[in-house]
Amino acid sequence: MNTTNEDDNQILIDKTFQLILDENVGLRNAMKRIESLLKHSVELMNESVSTAHSTIHTHQTILNKAVNPEPEQSAEVPGDQLLTTLRKALGITIQLNAILSKTTRSLQVEDIVSQIVKDVSKRSLKMDIVVNSIQDMKKNTFTPQSTQEILKVIEELHITAQKNPIKQISLDEGEIELF
Repeated sequence: MNTTNEDDNQILIDKTFQLILDENVGLRNAMKRIESLLKHSVELMNESVSTAHSTIHTHQTILNKAVNPEPEQSAEVPGDQLLTTLRKALGITIQLNAILSKTTRSLQVEDIVSQIVKDVSKRSLKMDIVVNSIQDMKKNTFTPQSTQEILKVIEELHITAQKNPIKQISLDEGEIELF
């Protein structure tokens, strides 16, 4: 009977160490995904802001020319000039819409990052429970029941680490999964 208890204790120790190693790898990978997503988000926002600024400047220039035509443009029929200007303005509006869509996509990173952080925090708290339980057991005695309870928590953590529902690594169009 004592051998079984010692076997259970060794299994507990082995599984705890494996869990700690697996969780550390999982946490590091989660943090790398956060870093990659944030970097990509900043790149998208910078690109969008720069493009929007340039597009707005072009739009202003076209509208200014339509309102204040230069003397050499007076040969063009006023209605044709207005129609040309409106077509250009429509094209710019379509570009601005695309820019805003890209910017919105980059802002969705906040939702993704908060989910990754929540998952990492939840797993980390469970790890604290396991480690604290083992420390408490060292002070007292290992009982088969306490060993089995900790093994159950470890197995739940191991299953959670294997599933890892947050797989986001990019903000490219079509790759964003909101949860």
